[in-house]
Amino acid sequence: MLLIEILKEELRGLKLDVLIARDRMRLAHARMLLARVRRSKLKLLRAYRARRPALYKDHHHLLVDTIGLLAMAWAHFEASLDGCISCIHHNGGKAIIQPDLPVSLKTKLAYLRKAPRAVVEIASLADDMNALCDQTQKLKIIRHDYLHGITTVDRKSLDFRTTRYVYDGPQLRLVQRTSTAKEAMDAVFELFRLDRLTIALMGKLGTTLQDKQTIEAFRKLQISLAAIPLEEEDAVRSLSD
Repeated sequence: MLLIEILKEELRGLKLDVLIARDRMRLAHARMLLARVRRSKLKLLRAYRARRPALYKDHHHLLVDTIGLLAMAWAHFEASLDGCISCIHHNGGKAIIQPDLPVSLKTKLAYLRKAPRAVVEIASLADDMNALCDQTQKLKIIRHDYLHGITTVDRKSLDFRTTRYVYDGPQLRLVQRTSTAKEAMDAVFELFRLDRLTIALMGKLGTTLQDKQTIEAFRKLQISLAAIPLEEEDAVRSLSD
């Protein structure tokens, strides 16, 4: 009986050693795969920064990166836009412009255009606000197409095709648009430039109106935008040349 118990203990120890060795192998394998993914992702990001879609061997990666970055850029823009409007609203806008905060993009832009004429303290920022509204009007269609429509990428040409319904009076009309991969990549960078404009305006509003909450939110959004793995405009241009 004693011998059997000793053998059982030895077997348990051996089994434990095997399990530990197996776990170490799995961990090493997982680390290797993670490193491979990181290297692959870095290559894709370099291709994206340089606007060279041909470097994407898999059209699926190109599609996922483009839609993902567009969604991130628009989310940052909306957060910054809401920060700008909240700052104005709680520093005179509620009493002068309208009692309720605007909800839709259309009403937010209309609110922003009225603000410098209504709130005297921010009259000097009228050009910044109008420029932001103009740029948003231009880019909102791109955002609608890619994020609210169905987007596909041609395997050979890497052209993007978006399909979505648009309201045409009482009717719904199906609209299809085709763009090159380069144009789709440019749209991503245009949206991130819009982000920087909106965050900069938020900082100016917070400083001008001496709103501590807006200044604090502005700093957080700056850090959040800086964390996105895209280089600054000048660095991107140098890669494109």
